Amino acid sequence: MRDAIFSSSNEINDAIILKIKDLNKIIENLIDESEILEEYYQIWKKVGNRISDKDYTSSKQQVKKKNPTEQKLKRIFSTEIVIALIVRSLAAIKIFDINSDNFNGIEIINKYFNDLKKSKSNFLFQDDFYNIWAINFLKGDMEQIDQFIGTLLPEILKLLRKQSPKQIFLTIHQNILDLDLRKILGEIYTPPEISKLISHWVYHYLESKDSVIDLSCGVGILLSDFIEKCKKMEAYSQIKKVIGIDINPLSTLICKFILIYDDLENLQNNKISEPLVFCADSLISYANLRNSRNKIEFKIEFIGDNYDIAVDFVGKDLIGLRKILSDEINKNLNKEPSKIRLPDRLKTILKSNLLKKYFKSLLIERICAVFALNSKYDAVLGNPPYLRVQSIQPLWRREILKQKYQSAFGHFDIYYLFIELGINLLSEIGILGYVSSNKFMSTTAGSRIRDYISKNTTIKNLIDFNDSHIFEARVLPAIYILSRKKRVENFLLTSMKKIKSEEFKKIDTDDFLNYMTNTKEIDGIYKINSKPPIILDRFQPNQP
Repeated sequence: MRDAIFSSSNEINDAIILKIKDLNKIIENLIDESEILEEYYQIWKKVGNRISDKDYTSSKQQVKKKNPTEQKLKRIFSTEIVIALIVRSLAAIKIFDINSDNFNGIEIINKYFNDLKKSKSNFLFQDDFYNIWAINFLKGDMEQIDQFIGTLLPEILKLLRKQSPKQIFLTIHQNILDLDLRKILGEIYTPPEISKLISHWVYHYLESKDSVIDLSCGVGILLSDFIEKCKKMEAYSQIKKVIGIDINPLSTLICKFILIYDDLENLQNNKISEPLVFCADSLISYANLRNSRNKIEFKIEFIGDNYDIAVDFVGKDLIGLRKILSDEINKNLNKEPSKIRLPDRLKTILKSNLLKKYFKSLLIERICAVFALNSKYDAVLGNPPYLRVQSIQPLWRREILKQKYQSAFGHFDIYYLFIELGINLLSEIGILGYVSSNKFMSTTAGSRIRDYISKNTTIKNLIDFNDSHIFEARVLPAIYILSRKKRVENFLLTSMKKIKSEEFKKIDTDDFLNYMTNTKEIDGIYKINSKPPIILDRFQPNQP
């Protein structure tokens, strides 16, 4: 299977995965032994909304629903620490062109990480809760950790000569965290073939390629594939803004790394800048936005609490916004006249906490996300998270979402809300390209989002994979391409369903993708590689 991260055959061997898991266990044990690491862990939970209300009560339908145990969350946290270390080590190696035949893990961490924290690359190396290597009590454990780093990184660098960074990190993530742990996070990453199909069809229908956003960008698969598609079609120069937002701080770190990996060596000479990728909750940020002509007011979720903030300017270019916000926050903290108003409780956190530099950076990202959500886009891409309403924690998030989004109805899934928000952010000629579970097309809970799609968009293309399991996806997926422009009578519908049959046409994955990237009618039974036969049907029905 081409680029088949979700298949059983990948380049990362068991030895690499075992080394990562062993390092993961060391970190997990350290969390239980250290008060500082325990504090980091609690902050991590709050930043990524991985906390649950102690007074959480279940309805009759939710009685059997169990919240994730602390030990599972600590396993996720320690895993993210290890993956963040790998990302930063690979970035340092590429920036400094370190000889891959003679690694010294301690030197990379102590020397290069510290140097890069003071450089133009500091957004990849800031002192966040993943950067536990700077904590003094760890010095005694560094020799053991260095052995893992020194043997692990050369193996991963060899893989980088054969695969892209996104393929490698996705494979690592899938192999280290089992499916139950990934479901806790709501993270089911996009198979590369599906991502390429979305990029193809969004590009096909786009009239303008000025701006693109992914509201739950993960590690940047869809964004990077769309950029590659534009480059292939010699249209990359037309893109002015590429924006990603995700609540998971590790995902945004990896996304930045992936988007600039090929140009990392140019960071130091100012030829490229930090990608417009922000760690924030898109749904809550948009729900709490109040806009006027001269200022933006919003309630921001920050480290497990909500704060009212006002910014006395609008329409600033996102590329320079981080610097403007940094200067204005410093003025406010120093009691100087400022165009940003922060509550006293928030200022106390920014001044006194162990991670105060990171907190300031995170606050800037949260505010940048609000500005990003106050715009319209020519392309909205997405593979939104899959979380039922019962799993949305803490409870105040659930209530805000119900108040803001029309599709937050009944036993809704959070991806309904991402569809609604994506439609709201489309420009007049904008195109939305999503992949999600196909359940919203038939369930009672999905009735409002179906109605919202019908009233506000034109369906251009719908590919329903149903139970075909062609790409080993964990849900029954559908790709849908929607347009903001006035309705047309027909749309392109491709459906497929598994069938028992001895008569079929055998094709490979490339043949199948060729079928999926043209508009010709299809009607037949096909067997794709070793998969069971499917009925493949394409026609042009009327708009629903």
